[in-house]
Amino acid sequence: MSTVTTDYLEAPAFRRLWTAARDAWERNSGLTGSAILNDLTEAEAIEISGLLGRRRPLHAHMTARVQLVELDQALREFAIPLHQWLEQFGGRLIDRRQERADAAIARADVWNEVDVRAADIPADLEAALEDLRRTGLARRLGESRERELLLRSLDVTDRVLALDQPVDIAVLAAEVCGDAKALNDGRPLGTVVTRILATLAETATPRAKEDRRLLWERYGVLCDSLSSTALTLNLRIRGTGPLTHSLEVSADHGEPRVITLRELSQDKEFVITNARIYVCENPTVVSAAAAELSCHSAALLCVEGWPSVAMQRLLDLAVHSSTVVKCHGDFDWDGLRIIDRLGGRYRAHPWRMSSRDYVGALQNGAETRALTGRPHDPSWDRELASAMRSNLKVVEEEGAVLAQLLDDLAA
Repeated sequence: MSTVTTDYLEAPAFRRLWTAARDAWERNSGLTGSAILNDLTEAEAIEISGLLGRRRPLHAHMTARVQLVELDQALREFAIPLHQWLEQFGGRLIDRRQERADAAIARADVWNEVDVRAADIPADLEAALEDLRRTGLARRLGESRERELLLRSLDVTDRVLALDQPVDIAVLAAEVCGDAKALNDGRPLGTVVTRILATLAETATPRAKEDRRLLWERYGVLCDSLSSTALTLNLRIRGTGPLTHSLEVSADHGEPRVITLRELSQDKEFVITNARIYVCENPTVVSAAAAELSCHSAALLCVEGWPSVAMQRLLDLAVHSSTVVKCHGDFDWDGLRIIDRLGGRYRAHPWRMSSRDYVGALQNGAETRALTGRPHDPSWDRELASAMRSNLKVVEEEGAVLAQLLDDLAA
């Protein structure tokens, strides 16, 4: 092709046409489809009409749809087919359709390997993997390393679900990944594992840093030692650190005390001296006990939902101190799960959490809301889940049962 022809085809008035033609060719893998140009300039309308030899010329400001077949025929008059000119003008053409097909095959191979790796995982984890497959999160974050990202996510999740004691997130990342920062906010692996844990917990993927911290702590992974806290009332301990004196003063005055994990970690030899500890789910119970009973209330811990790492540490100490633990929560499905977890791990006993307590609260006019979510059959009362399914109502601690809880704490 002559220099004159090349200069003509490379004119500014044709540049958008070649870009649109390339996009259509790559998208459709050939001459199928059209190059579309919106809001033509006057120069584009004149030059493209001349190139195509159209009887009805294009006009400025209109949208032009140029079939690739038509454009190919026009270029062959210059002894160069469309695909050769597009490659000469803009580089090698990409067959996107074939590229997509190859990517689909590669992704299927990745997921076949993931399925084999995850053959014996619990049903809940299968749902989390299906969520990743459906959303394509690992593909978007990992790009060409989707396989490595998914398999490493399973490694981390397996380690988290098998934890028998709390672990720092940096330590966990270093042990499993060889990189202490691999699970940090914004890192692909941390994002994928957080999504898995949120699916397992049946909660939305956390966006705020505090929500992310609480989700990881639910599974015993500590993000920092100051943010992890435990709300207590009248807890007494015997140890060598300053926490012993601080809790003693608070208990003498019946004042609630928030303990950080850092404080708990500084004195690892202390024992809990309360013979019995009650556990509630909501801070309102602690507030009411402090207001009405003050220093005469039994020792009370508040898990505030799923136990933080600091609370897990306290409950472990209660077990080692041979302290009796009795726990209460909201009558909803998560409340039952929390009580079962406390019972299984810390030998805690349900506290006013029977089907009789639930039905009695409803009969006494407890304020309720609709019961939703995935049901849970508690280990301690076979009739409780049935009663909750029948009534489909949530009974919260702050309602009709609060007075009974305070009576027990006073006794």
